[in-house]
Amino acid sequence: YADNQEHLRRRTAAYAFYVLARAGRADLSDLRYFHDSFIDKVPSPLARAHAATALALMGDRARAANAFGLAEEAVGYSNRENYYQSALRDAAAMIALAAEVDNQDLIDRLTGQLDNYLGKEYYNTQEKAFLLLAAAALLDRAGEVEITVDGATLRGSGKKPSVELTRQMLARDVTFTNAGAGPVFRSVAVHGAPEDAPPAEASGFTLQKSIRTLQGGAVDLSQVRQNDRL
Repeated sequence: YADNQEHLRRRTAAYAFYVLARAGRADLSDLRYFHDSFIDKVPSPLARAHAATALALMGDRARAANAFGLAEEAVGYSNRENYYQSALRDAAAMIALAAEVDNQDLIDRLTGQLDNYLGKEYYNTQEKAFLLLAAAALLDRAGEVEITVDGATLRGSGKKPSVELTRQMLARDVTFTNAGAGPVFRSVAVHGAPEDAPPAEASGFTLQKSIRTLQGGAVDLSQVRQNDRL
């Protein structure tokens, strides 16, 4: 699809209706007219989802369901003239929007589709932002996570349990077990400093450093004092 003035205006209008609806200020008659006259002429699934969310927030569930259906049908669309648009961005954004109006069925279907678009080497800024919003929405709707560490339940973990591995734990095998009903995903962060300075390394070139007096003479670094110029 190529962008033209009509597409841009309608995408903008859909987003404006969504923003106004969140504040309870959207004109419902205008919103219904937009749905009835233009929703199927807007190729962007995200724009359709913005209008759908606005309709749901304003209480028109029937039109909202129809608009969400049309948005879901359009997932996968590609706009060559919009660098930030992608199927991944649209699906992630629609998950966050569906969560705002408790459309769990759509969330479940889109979450299943999202796997098809992940695994890219590079994500643009809108993809990253909407993935974070989708993850936050899914986390809010998730149940408590129950993890055991060597058989002992990790207390006070809530939905985002974490544990810091001690030197003693790392010296032996540590077993983590998902004691809950649903799947869990893990991330590992490692930080520290080496005990010894790394050896010198040359990869195509070498560097040497020497410290001299301003006249070029040798310097005894053990004798350097504050304000000496080297």
